[in-house]
Amino acid sequence: MESEWARAEMKGAQVWDRRCRTSLGRIVASLTERPGVAFSAACGPAGRQAAHRIFEHPTSSVTGLLQGHFQQTAARCGEHALVLAVQDSTEFDYTTHPATQGLGPLGQGHRQGLMAHSVLAVTPAGLPLGLLHQAIWARDPEQPGKKHQRRQRRTEEKESQKWLVGLAGVEATLPAEQAVLVVADREADVFAYLAAVRRPHTELLVRACQPRTVTVTRPSAVGGEERGSLLVVARTAPVVGTLRVTVPRQPGQPEREATLQVRATAAHVPPPRHRLAGSPATPQAVSVICATELAPPT
Repeated sequence: MESEWARAEMKGAQVWDRRCRTSLGRIVASLTERPGVAFSAACGPAGRQAAHRIFEHPTSSVTGLLQGHFQQTAARCGEHALVLAVQDSTEFDYTTHPATQGLGPLGQGHRQGLMAHSVLAVTPAGLPLGLLHQAIWARDPEQPGKKHQRRQRRTEEKESQKWLVGLAGVEATLPAEQAVLVVADREADVFAYLAAVRRPHTELLVRACQPRTVTVTRPSAVGGEERGSLLVVARTAPVVGTLRVTVPRQPGQPEREATLQVRATAAHVPPPRHRLAGSPATPQAVSVICATELAPPT
């Protein structure tokens, strides 16, 4: 049964020889059945050699090899009225492999490896459905230490472009009628991402990071609008209800139930004052949501 699943996931892989899909299916099945061991131990000599031939072929790419899996993920998403597409990045640290070529700096530049940005599809209840997009790259060794120049660089020249690429990858994989909420953490609080063109059934959920200025409709305000810090607006928005959630256990702390007070209001995010020519310039309508735990433990 596991092998049948693996073959289905690799059936659409883009390879130069269709026999490679069979090998990929066997490799995936072996890794799934033995997730706690090294690649070579899980796949055996034959699987390792097959993987080497496929991965080193000039026509192989991460996106191409995962294309079948993306298709199967999209099919599973079609069984749900709404799916969450969760974006995040991770590091592949190869500092202990000094002979490996093509790596880039990680962190403050003392480590070497690759960066990966993935979009995982899950149901609102938390059931994983598979990847919708993944990009892997090596950072440019010349870029670290240039944060002070970020305002002079366009979004497509920065690593923050990964959020827009991930969004595009989601829409390229899912059909237009699929309702999807693309979730991202504070690093995605970038105006270009908020202003990205997207389909009617694609919505964004971004954890706010910057105390950017927003405009809120206030009948009592002069002109009917009021400007203020996004974080202040969130904390003072009207209460719309409460919600009980389960907080997973942590070291030294058991699992517990928490009651959240939820505030929400509509607002508009204006474009940055120091934007570059050609950057998005239209204010973006957003819903500001703030969830605060009532009576949290000490």
